[in-house]
This record gives sequence, structure tokens and C-alpha cells, in this order.
Amino acid sequence: MAETRVLIGTALVELRGLVRPVRSAFGGTTAAGSARCRHRRARRGQALVEFALVLPILMLIFLAIVQFGLLLSSQIGLINGVRDAVRYGETVETDGSNASSNAKAVRAKLVSSILPNDMAAFDSAQLTTAQTQVCYTGYQDPSGTTYSVELKITVTYRFPLSIPVVSNILDGIDGTNDGALAIGTTSTSRVENSSFTTTNPISTPICQP
Repeated sequence: MAETRVLIGTALVELRGLVRPVRSAFGGTTAAGSARCRHRRARRGQALVEFALVLPILMLIFLAIVQFGLLLSSQIGLINGVRDAVRYGETVETDGSNASSNAKAVRAKLVSSILPNDMAAFDSAQLTTAQTQVCYTGYQDPSGTTYSVELKITVTYRFPLSIPVVSNILDGIDGTNDGALAIGTTSTSRVENSSFTTTNPISTPICQP
């Protein structure tokens, strides 16, 4: 009988050693694990709310970068195109007798060939006629005894604003609400003529709009 009691007691001791508090997957008791789970869910919900608040600002910054990238690309293309047109025109001898026809030829070359090659999605209809000119004019050389001819090209281009939201912000900066932003440039060079020793060959500027 004593041996039986010992065995029963041992069994009870072993059984009691197996009985432990139920623990959750989060490392604590069931109540503590539930609290931590709720806390983590609350933090995830807060992060989603913060992201929803910041997302419109990030999108606006991204769209602005794209729009200004396109604008800068067109401005650089316009500058390079006008410089190429000046180099093209300065190689032709020009005086008062052919200045008008030469200016017309340079402008046609600029619009039909040079700018389309240098500017992406170039549209000649976006050129501002009143502010786009090819002009020849004579001037006195530093020596004071001879004259030369200068070629000056000025171009203003209405760059279309196509990016949503950003276009509404930028439109009107140039003074006109027309869905475009005016960009422009001017380039000047001496025509490769022989110097004129008598009179100014083009005393009044001759321009081709």
C-alpha cells in the first residue's frame, strides 16, 4: 500500500509539472498577446493613414519633376536650334540687296528642319510670330573705318503644359492663360562678309518675321 501511494504521488507530481499557463504565439499569456496584437494593428492603421496624407504631396512633387524635365529639355533644344540657325545664316554673304531673302531662307530652315531635329514634339504653330524674327543689320567695326553685318535670331515658343495639376499651377506665369508656357532665346553672330569700307550696308535692320 505504501508503494502504491508513492507511485500515485509521483504521478501527481509529474502531472502537476505538465500543467502550465497557456501562452500565445506572441510570447506572453493569452491576454497579453491579445493586447500586443491590438497595438500592432493600431500602428499599422496609423501608418496607412499617414501614407494616405503624404501620397498626394509625393505625387505632386513627382509630376512637377516630370513637367520641369520636359520644359528644360525643350528650352535646351530651342537654344541649340537657334544657335545652329545662326551658324547656318552667318556663312552666306549678306548686304542690303539680299538681306530680306536671306532672312526668309534662314527662318524657313529654322522652322522646317533645325527646330524639329533639336526639340521633341516641336509644333511650328506654337511659335509666337511677333516675337520670332531673323534680322540682319549693319554696324561699324571697332576700327571706325569699316562696317560689318550682324545676324540676330530671336525665337519665342509656347511650350504646351500637359501634366495634370502642375499645368494648372504653371499656366499664366507668362501672363497668358492658354495652357502653355512661353520660352525663348536669342542668338547673335557676325556674318562672314568682307568688311564694307564705304557706307553701312544695312543701316536699318531688315527682319523676316
